[in-house]
Amino acid sequence: MVSEFRLLTREIVAKAKNVVENPDEPADPVGGGGFAEWAMLTLQALRIELGKSYRQTIDLLSEMPGILDEIGLTRLPHFTVLRDWFETISMETYRAFLGESAEKRTGHAAIDSTGFDRDQPSRYYATRKHYRVRSLKVTALVDVKTLYVYDVHCTTTKK
Repeated sequence: MVSEFRLLTREIVAKAKNVVENPDEPADPVGGGGFAEWAMLTLQALRIELGKSYRQTIDLLSEMPGILDEIGLTRLPHFTVLRDWFETISMETYRAFLGESAEKRTGHAAIDSTGFDRDQPSRYYATRKHYRVRSLKVTALVDVKTLYVYDVHCTTTKK
């Protein structure tokens, strides 16, 4: 009998492969190198499903050989690799993945925008990093009944 988490992993792998440029790329290249984009998307989705931190997710998955087989991984990335990769993923790819993942649409959606003011960073940090962001506006399109996030848009205002 196959577990629900393993079936979920199969679904996530299929959806992740649908939105990346190279779905035939091996998840874990022989001889090292970077992990496939679809494999990293899968790990990120599993992290969100588990509701754990990057470190805890990698730790839990290291104890799940069946899940790693579904993804095609013989090794896991360090949790910082997964975290750093997620910070660099293109918004276009992530939006496509969100759209692919949100299959239980009810037809009732809501748009919400929220603004965030940035606290004043230290003068040293701001000068060194050329930090000029003053505020952040996040707009989300969410299914009202299932709470699936269909789309996210972020904008910043700079000084």
